[in-house]
Amino acid sequence: MRFLVGLLGILSAQAAFGWGLSSELNESWAGARLVFPALREKAITYCLRNEAPDRFDNESVALQVESALHLWLSAAGAEDVKISRLPNCSGSFHLLVQIGEEKRWPGLGSYQLSSWDKTHSYSLVKFDSGFVSNIGGSKTPIVDFRRFSRDPAAISAQLKRISVEEPQTVQAFAKASTLDPNAVFWSTYPSLIHELGHSFGLCDTYEAPMKDQCDPAYSTPEQPSSVMKDSTYFYLTTDDTTAIQRLFQRFR
Repeated sequence: MRFLVGLLGILSAQAAFGWGLSSELNESWAGARLVFPALREKAITYCLRNEAPDRFDNESVALQVESALHLWLSAAGAEDVKISRLPNCSGSFHLLVQIGEEKRWPGLGSYQLSSWDKTHSYSLVKFDSGFVSNIGGSKTPIVDFRRFSRDPAAISAQLKRISVEEPQTVQAFAKASTLDPNAVFWSTYPSLIHELGHSFGLCDTYEAPMKDQCDPAYSTPEQPSSVMKDSTYFYLTTDDTTAIQRLFQRFR
């Protein structure tokens, strides 16, 4: 879950080894988290349900989903996991990315929820297309990260550049592109990196009344700035990398 704490985060990663695994990994519905199909099936199948195609481009969002998944899998040492998109969400899948109006939990912007579809469990990542941030007195809706690309046809290369080749924070990217950092923060790509961390099995490491809680047996007392704390990165900090590695080691 992403609350209005993001832009209050520190601009660069601090001391390493601040991480946590979700307490839900101890529950009966833990199988909805992506660490399990990644380890057992060497595959992650996802699908998109986009109720606002005029604002969010399906192919753009799909590229962002796959880029974020590869980012986490690479850090876990699981580059051999096959990622595939299921057309029309017909059949069994491990991950559903949904974009639409949120009525159950308005005000979150985006969230991850372990879910059940009569025949199989899966991780739901939901974007509230009606969400508007009011940080700094300006109204900022969630937008497709594709909006910030000078060449939408080359967005795949841009994602690789800012996440892998020349890793950038949200603030650094916004400054270099003369953009409002709040607008970049509330775009799909940084949100996806954070929410897919939950999909794998990581917890929120910030303090908030509503969050994916950390398991005290699998978390550290100190929690510096990271993707799973304040979401102000297009790359994984050392702490995020440690977290995903500990998660895969736990269930390998």
